[in-house]
Amino acid sequence: MVGNGATNWSYDVEPAFPATASNFNVIPYHLYKTFEDNECHFYFHDVRPASKSPICVATWARIQEVTSKLNWYDLYRDVDHGSSLKSQSKWDRYGQTEIDGKVHFYKRGMTMSEYTPWAKHIVDNGTTYGDYLTDYMNRPDVRKAFNIPDKVGVWEQCSSKLNYHV
Repeated sequence: MVGNGATNWSYDVEPAFPATASNFNVIPYHLYKTFEDNECHFYFHDVRPASKSPICVATWARIQEVTSKLNWYDLYRDVDHGSSLKSQSKWDRYGQTEIDGKVHFYKRGMTMSEYTPWAKHIVDNGTTYGDYLTDYMNRPDVRKAFNIPDKVGVWEQCSSKLNYHV
């Protein structure tokens, strides 16, 4: 399974985030209004030129500050959602499953800094996200339901096996 919702730099990620954050009531409306009224623009990995006006830079910085503890990928869930992996040993980060009669290990979920290493403004509190998903996707009954052949290894969230470039 491979997927990413960011497909158009004119609309996705940072261009859409102020409106999304405002609609979720996680930033004050006046910040969003200031951002929009001044036609501010900021882009992921600076793929396009950002707004340089002092009001835009200050407003964007404040939006980043207010949202720094949010999981951008799951605004419906608390950042500290009670993951079973928080503040336990690094070995608890790994699960195991049986594939073709052999035990295989997989990394359970990701911390925020692992998931979004480019988003330096996001605070990483050590909570692991996606551990429930990786456990689910590696269950033998789920692999069978998805018709995943035994030659395909374990499922990991945002695997580094793909060499992705922006």
